[in-house]
Amino acid sequence: MIHLALAYAFAAGHPVSFDVTVQFEGWISIFGGREGKANVSMIVVANPVPPKEAGFSVSEVESSISKIEAEAFGVQLPLNSSNVDQFFPKAVATFDLQGVVIKNTAPAIKMPAKLPGLDSQRLPEISFLPLALPKTEIKEGESYSFSRTYSGQEFKYTVTLMKQNESGSDLTIKLVSTRDGFEDAYGNTLETVKGAKKKSRSELGGAGSAHFSRALGSFDKVEVETTETTTTEPLTGGKQTVKKLKTTLKIKRQTP
Repeated sequence: MIHLALAYAFAAGHPVSFDVTVQFEGWISIFGGREGKANVSMIVVANPVPPKEAGFSVSEVESSISKIEAEAFGVQLPLNSSNVDQFFPKAVATFDLQGVVIKNTAPAIKMPAKLPGLDSQRLPEISFLPLALPKTEIKEGESYSFSRTYSGQEFKYTVTLMKQNESGSDLTIKLVSTRDGFEDAYGNTLETVKGAKKKSRSELGGAGSAHFSRALGSFDKVEVETTETTTTEPLTGGKQTVKKLKTTLKIKRQTP
């Protein structure tokens, strides 16, 4: 049985592009909030730069979006290739061999349409660093866990190594998340009770698969599907409302 450690490896001067699509189906809290479908597709460019720190324990990659299209309920959203730099400006992420981001120069920017996962400071994690890797070697059938936060919500991952050889590794993914919060009259999530009309409880579960290429030092394919169930109740008391949202994330490294 082969025991090999996994590690990200991006070579300076060799940009890599990733096709990323995120599909939403269910209750979407934009345009007043309603049932429907939304889709975001983009090409993320990971451009490695020489790290300022000596050694090979960290990498630095400048991320940018070369193309993006977004729509909801059949209508194009105000997020496109001509204005994407306003919301996802070029930024450099510093991360370790396991893909844990240590620093990111990206500023926190309010999106023109609030969709789960669209976080200006988390572009690397939804494209070329989709999973944190284990710090030690693991065997087939073994699992490891890690957590990440997107738009203020924590997600807990459990990843299992299913099969590996000298060229790559196949993994399965499970993730869960719970969130207590508030909503305004239109179903938009609020961080505080100010302006809130309802309190909410969201529970998310999901699963997926991924393939890590040892030759490329990155994932060349990742697919994850999640379902979030949100129960809301008026602050003044009354009938509960249950909403569901299915999200499908697909990441594919473009062939060099």
